[in-house]
Amino acid sequence: MKLYYNVSYFTLLRALIRNLEGNHFSGAIPPEVGKLTSLKNLILSSNQLTGSLPPSFSNLTSLNDL
Repeated sequence: MKLYYNVSYFTLLRALIRNLEGNHFSGAIPPEVGKLTSLKNLILSSNQLTGSLPPSFSNLTSLNDL
């Protein structure tokens, strides 16, 4: 399953989902994740994500757990 992203997806992620472990996501982490500046935990393990963390992750100053 490719990690598709759009405004409603990130609205949901910001409000409800922080544990995305084991969802069979593949591809790169979208740079829009860097807009979730209040995100404290983001668990992406057990997926098939590729590439580096986007530079926008430097905006996640509240992130404690990745």
